[in-house]
Amino acid sequence: MPKFIDHHGKNDRCKLTVETISREQQLLQQLRADIAARRADRFGVRPLNCYQSPTGESWCVTEAPSADAVIQSHEANGLKLARHDVVEVMPFV
Repeated sequence: MPKFIDHHGKNDRCKLTVETISREQQLLQQLRADIAARRADRFGVRPLNCYQSPTGESWCVTEAPSADAVIQSHEANGLKLARHDVVEVMPFV
């Protein structure tokens, strides 16, 4: 299955409110559970790991049938992702 890295800029986060912080915590908890269980979502996207820089930018590494599936998966969780922010990657080591 192809692997992808997608990028979220530091300004991609929505306005923080009690509701959005709670929703973000729920998403992170579900993401941790999906990674641990090696579980794919309804789009066939399986999260492998996520990374965040000190500047607030973040990257998701997934296995997915396509870049479009990665975008759909993110959008289903309220996260906008442009096509140019999703890159298919292959290991070289």
